[in-house]
Amino acid sequence: MYSSFGDFSSYLRMGQGLGFFFLILSCVCLGGPCFCSAHTDSIKPGEGLQFSKLLVSSQGTFTLGFFILDTRSYLGIWYTSDVNNKKVWVANRDNPISGTNANLMLDGNGTLMIIHSGGDPIVLNSNQASRNSIATLLDSGNFVVSALNSDGSVKQTLWESFDDPTDTLLPGMKLGINLKTGQNWSLASWINEQVPDPGTFTLEWNGTQLVMKRRGDIYWSSGIPKDRSFEFIQTHHNIYYFISVCNDNEIYFSYSVQDGAISKWVLNSRGGFFDTHGTLFVKEDMCDRYDKYPGCAVQEPPTCRTRDFQFMKQSVLNSGYPSLMNIDTSLGLSDCQAICRNNCSCTACNTVFTNGTGCQFWRDKLPRAQVGDANQEELYVLSSSKDTGNLWRNLSIICGVVGLVIILIFSCSPRKFGGRVRREVQSHEAGASGIAGDREGKKVKLPEVRATGSTGDRKEKKVKFLEPPASGITGDRGGKKVKPLEVGASGTTGDREGKKGQPRDGEVSGGKTADTKKKKVTFLLRTDE
Repeated sequence: MYSSFGDFSSYLRMGQGLGFFFLILSCVCLGGPCFCSAHTDSIKPGEGLQFSKLLVSSQGTFTLGFFILDTRSYLGIWYTSDVNNKKVWVANRDNPISGTNANLMLDGNGTLMIIHSGGDPIVLNSNQASRNSIATLLDSGNFVVSALNSDGSVKQTLWESFDDPTDTLLPGMKLGINLKTGQNWSLASWINEQVPDPGTFTLEWNGTQLVMKRRGDIYWSSGIPKDRSFEFIQTHHNIYYFISVCNDNEIYFSYSVQDGAISKWVLNSRGGFFDTHGTLFVKEDMCDRYDKYPGCAVQEPPTCRTRDFQFMKQSVLNSGYPSLMNIDTSLGLSDCQAICRNNCSCTACNTVFTNGTGCQFWRDKLPRAQVGDANQEELYVLSSSKDTGNLWRNLSIICGVVGLVIILIFSCSPRKFGGRVRREVQSHEAGASGIAGDREGKKVKLPEVRATGSTGDRKEKKVKFLEPPASGITGDRGGKKVKPLEVGASGTTGDREGKKGQPRDGEVSGGKTADTKKKKVTFLLRTDE
């Protein structure tokens, strides 16, 4: 049982000896664990790191501490110099904790774990502990638990955060597989910037090249390493040194940079892959447009789509309930767009919850909202470049007419105003009794510019389900079987434990949210009887 920090004042009053006060300089020991209060890079057995405290590597390069996203708490690592504190590693990305009553502990047996009030401890180094050990944040960004010799020197590394990467590859980290232990080193994107849970995209090393997958299907490949870059990556920043290993023990890829250089390769939630130093490897959504960019896997569009279909974020008039809603919180925006793009009935989509998870879909063509319209809603509308081109062409015509009118006004006005000025000057020279000319202005009728079009009938229409795919979760309404869209062959809409998002106001009827233990894929349907 660990002592509470509140006992600290009672220990002082009891006068436990002057030696105790010297420990306050680095850690506060309370008969059980010691809580580090000054910046240090290590935790020893029996010590702990409080929620509000930080570990800082010896040279100050990296920082480890707790942080909060969307009311949920995590333990992470970031570059100390990064003003945005963008996390390069998250310990409990798929097991967040509630509140701030949490500590990182290294117990007497050498077990590294997150102690919190909301449940069982989250153990980070299962079966990799030693009583004589220490947990240290290195200047490489690696957080390690090491067994120590009797003289305090490091005997061996028992556990390291580099073995469990999240969405970021740091210099010295590996992508590949340990053939002896089966340990797999790969990146997995966040669901979005507010949810670090494993998302849509992964990045792996297959022995010869980097491979990005979307829900298990190959999305992009780098090509073989070439001239300190890759076959399908065009970069002007040849600052990298690549390492490729293939032997009986492991197959992996790694990279390094010059000493002092800051580098991190990030895989984001939209399939973008880049180095924050400035090198762009893969653009977001690059392989979604059916164009044959170098490295993109060949994707044939459905028969109802052409290669120029793409999503545009647009303000539309609120159409009431969507045609289909999927509240699986493991789905992000990229998943929603992939589902919509591959179903011929889908015209628009968006996420469900305020944290950017879940999917909702529309099947009707939605009227664009005009400035001042009430009940506007931003959706991702799927349309071809022809439709987009027509929109811009219409706007260009309107702007052209308005521009012509302005030119006509200014081409006529100088003569009138100029004549008026000359006459007033003559009048001033002639004296107060001079003739200033006729000042009765004549009305000039300007040509009217009208934007034709209609916002469409705003009455509610009957809403039907999207055409069901081959498989999915069936529902029963009024005796009819209905099926929602599915993620696809490699997708998932299965149960997910421990994840909860907050629904948008008015979008989930009855205030229903996903159950914290077992979530079901469900839908909402609204029709006019």
